[in-house]
Amino acid sequence: MKHRLRIKLLPFLLFASTLTVQADDTAHSYVNELEAEIEQPVVPRKSTKTVRQAMVQQARALMDEGHAVELMRDDEVIVVTIACSRLFGPNATTLLPGSEKILERFAQFMSEGRRYRLVMAMHSDDTGSPAYRESLCRSRLDALGALMTNRFNISTPIPTFAMGCTQPVADNDSRESRAANRRLEIYILPDIASF
Repeated sequence: MKHRLRIKLLPFLLFASTLTVQADDTAHSYVNELEAEIEQPVVPRKSTKTVRQAMVQQARALMDEGHAVELMRDDEVIVVTIACSRLFGPNATTLLPGSEKILERFAQFMSEGRRYRLVMAMHSDDTGSPAYRESLCRSRLDALGALMTNRFNISTPIPTFAMGCTQPVADNDSRESRAANRRLEIYILPDIASF
């Protein structure tokens, strides 16, 4: 009898594990794609010093404006982290009043004559299903893209990544830590052809 019960449950267990693997594969795919996106462009040796100086200068200016800023890839890439609560209401995909002012600064990096490009990654906490988290992140990124295109007239596509809860910065065991995980990361990369 035990053997038959296992056989009856096996298709369900295989189906459940297939769903989990597919969700995990999608999440890991986003992580891999984001990493590949920010590895480029490779700064030529002759431009390294100039690019790094420009990136450090921009990072300092952003910090002076009150943004949470990190430098990565040997000071060639700036990462700005913005709490989702500054841009969206809980579980909402409509931008809050005032979020336009926050994002205007980043649109300047994409304006004519600038030497930078942007990549955006939206993160969530681990509340809800993987499909819900991905949908929420994607819808929020769509709202940001619409703002950049319609309000700031940015015609250059900005690569976006709906990361869900794949890269938490804190445990999801309290309200505060879940809030820390709900964030937008804006990667500012040098446009090598412009340096």
